[in-house]
Amino acid sequence: MILVSSHGVHTTPDSFTYLGAAESVARGEGWTYPFGEVGSPVTLFPPLYPVVLSIPELLGIDVFEWVTWQNALLLTVLSVAVGASVATATGGSIPASALAVTLTHLGTPTIVTYARIWSESIFFPLVVGVLVVLGRFLATWRTPWLLGAAVLTSVSMLTRYAGLSVFLTCCVLLLVVRVRPLPERARAIAIYVGIALAPSALWLVRNHVRSGTLTGDNELIHSLSFADVADGVRTIGSWVTGDPTDAGTGWAAVTLAVSAVVVAVVLAVRSVRRDRAGAIAVPAVVATSSAFVVVHFAFIAVANAFSTRAPPFNDRILGPAFAPLVIAITVTGQRLWVAFRPALIPRIALVAAACALVGSSLLTATDAFPSHYGSPANTKDAFGDLSRALAAELDRGSVLLSNRPNIAWYVTGEPVAGLPRSCRGGRILPNPDYRGELRALSERLGDQPRQVLIFRNSKECDPYSLDGLKRSLLLERRARLAQVVVLEGPPR
Repeated sequence: MILVSSHGVHTTPDSFTYLGAAESVARGEGWTYPFGEVGSPVTLFPPLYPVVLSIPELLGIDVFEWVTWQNALLLTVLSVAVGASVATATGGSIPASALAVTLTHLGTPTIVTYARIWSESIFFPLVVGVLVVLGRFLATWRTPWLLGAAVLTSVSMLTRYAGLSVFLTCCVLLLVVRVRPLPERARAIAIYVGIALAPSALWLVRNHVRSGTLTGDNELIHSLSFADVADGVRTIGSWVTGDPTDAGTGWAAVTLAVSAVVVAVVLAVRSVRRDRAGAIAVPAVVATSSAFVVVHFAFIAVANAFSTRAPPFNDRILGPAFAPLVIAITVTGQRLWVAFRPALIPRIALVAAACALVGSSLLTATDAFPSHYGSPANTKDAFGDLSRALAAELDRGSVLLSNRPNIAWYVTGEPVAGLPRSCRGGRILPNPDYRGELRALSERLGDQPRQVLIFRNSKECDPYSLDGLKRSLLLERRARLAQVVVLEGPPR
């Protein structure tokens, strides 16, 4: 689907931060912004993904075409990692491996991620790699596996700050899994922490020295509520049963999936004899994967409640837990299948549960694929059309301003200064300092002519709507200036 998509990969505002930093890296200017406050250091995201995107910049290859093939390759890597981990844990079971790979491909987090220019495309395989390698260490207690887990964790943290949840998961498991005396576990933790944290610590020091912030403080106003947590639980639940409201799965399919799973669990409790208990011993990869799902959810909840970033409980943010959840479910299901031999009814229940999972995933994917891969919005072609439409309107002698300076930079090819935020954060809260910030910006610009490119925001941002912005800019301009021109872009 990635390669045959007629529109290629899509973008979000975050994508342009990656692309802007990649261009700066390719020009030898380091991780800096070519828009907003031009030359200011990028701290909002870790450094690895922009470095990867700088490769096509250096080679003169179109970055959208590069990422299309890159995402296809990375999805293949994710699939191989999931399939191999399940095969290893199940003694080479082809049905279990095939089921895990199928569910991974059809999952909403996978579909959403690999349709876009996002660092999650690299992060997802890294998460699986860390959990599998750590599981091997816990099973064998051989130092090379520990070193491998530490290195992969380090790379994941240089890809996304959410890599901290991977790090915390590994630390917890190394501490609580009592396969070795406490001194040996303490030594393992010390080695792991030292290797995993060192590169990210250097990056955070750089951020603090360059900008006075560790990860980009944007002063969001937010709070954690029960509704947020409930949304997160529903999001994870929809990965297993489908979403009857948004994806068209239907309550019948959801009911079938849930019922089959419940019946399988009940029969497992009633049917497994004591002499079969060893057949369902939990492999290490199930323990590491299950632990990560819990720790990552808790990490997002804490980040939502206390950090300045307020990550939402959606498919993108919770998505790193999807592949580990698939691994845990399929490996556990295969172990139950073996334990039930030769009991027929429990095995029928397991097959029904597997079919229900695949069926609901297929129905969800059927609706998700066209909207994420077939839509022309936010693609290279769409931005190319906008760029050509604006070319005749732009005055190259004017200062260009925008409420989305990253997108405006891409479509104009010019440095673009950022306007004050009329709203702050995902909750569409107003910025009480908007007028003062706009006045200060006008004073800094002085007599320079200016043009403003607006990407329409939600109506909830009123009174700082497009018309309100026009009036404010005209009031703040100095008398000698030519009339302020507002060029209106598409909705964002």
